[in-house]
Amino acid sequence: MPEFDKNHTGIPIIYTQSGTEIAHFILHFPLGSRDEKNDHYGLMHLLEHMLFKGSKGKDNFELISSIENYGADINAYTTKENLILFVSFPDKFIENIVPLIAEIVYESVFPEEELRKEKNVIADEIRAYRDSAADYIYDNFEVKFYKNHPLGHDILGSIRSMSSIQSADLQKCMQQLQQHFHISVVSKRSFYEVQRITNKHFSSKYSDFKSKTEVPELRKFNKILHDDVSQSHFICGSLCSSYIAEERQGIMLLASILGGQHLSAMLNLELREKHGLAYTVESSLSSFHDSGMLYHYFTCEHRKLNKAVKLMHNTFATLIHTKFDKEQLSTAKRILKSQYHLYFEHALNRALFHAKYYQYHKTCIRTKDWIENFENTDAKTLQQLAQKYLTPESISSLSMIKDKK
Repeated sequence: MPEFDKNHTGIPIIYTQSGTEIAHFILHFPLGSRDEKNDHYGLMHLLEHMLFKGSKGKDNFELISSIENYGADINAYTTKENLILFVSFPDKFIENIVPLIAEIVYESVFPEEELRKEKNVIADEIRAYRDSAADYIYDNFEVKFYKNHPLGHDILGSIRSMSSIQSADLQKCMQQLQQHFHISVVSKRSFYEVQRITNKHFSSKYSDFKSKTEVPELRKFNKILHDDVSQSHFICGSLCSSYIAEERQGIMLLASILGGQHLSAMLNLELREKHGLAYTVESSLSSFHDSGMLYHYFTCEHRKLNKAVKLMHNTFATLIHTKFDKEQLSTAKRILKSQYHLYFEHALNRALFHAKYYQYHKTCIRTKDWIENFENTDAKTLQQLAQKYLTPESISSLSMIKDKK
């Protein structure tokens, strides 16, 4: 069971005992791209890049080297609702590493010259996403799905929106983040030792961040994009409940049954194994604090798109009209639970999970108990979820097909 406490200024700390020589230290900021102003889309992602560009006492090379010279691996990523900074390192260096992480939080500077260079780097990243048909169709679908909603713009922003962001904007955002973060740590040190070290270096007064709740409208659409693609790409999805909803793990089970990361998933069997139509087939759930999106994606030859779409909807209909028997449901749960047990074998994954779980629930849970909660979904509930989220009336879709030119 992870242990939980707050440091002397109220910063939440989630601690997990490690049995290895590697420690993990995560800073979890509960703000993401949905919290950006209209004229500053891409701000959080740009800030993520700029966190490593120097501090008041070190330039960018000195800052990164001072961390990596201890054998540490440092990284960060941005989502719609989070900014996460994480470092993995030999546990014996924790007292050396933690002050350097705190230096990033409290003493980061954002030189204009480095900002100009990083904008060019992100512009290249944006173009690279545009060159990836899978990324491009997903981003387009999400924008249409969440139209006129804070979730409905790209995390990367645009080259135009980035151009208006200045060093002062990043500094102002960083000052806000200093008040709203929690820490997740995996270490072989005792929790007392971890608290002592974090108390010494993290001193900002903590307050909960209240992201504005704005339940999206259900938008029904079936759109087609024309592009220079060698294969057709298809994505469809339905609006579903939030990260904290009781039915969330039931929806995750439904997604696993349809297109999870196992060869026996229904869509994989139908589209790939039985009919040889698609190489890539997946279903997944994106969850946020006020909504969620259950989506399904595949690629196939252009001439086979209509047949593949029909087979996908036939598979949905099977789940809508047929209740799983006891053995089928038991097998589906066993597969999904096993996948999560394997995922949580990595201590960093456990620490990241605890950090995110705390953001939405303000409490902690053992990963073992969370996995066992999949047992709460019975066959009747699973069928009801299918009837709620897999009907043609609830699903919107976007196809990317070969340009007519």
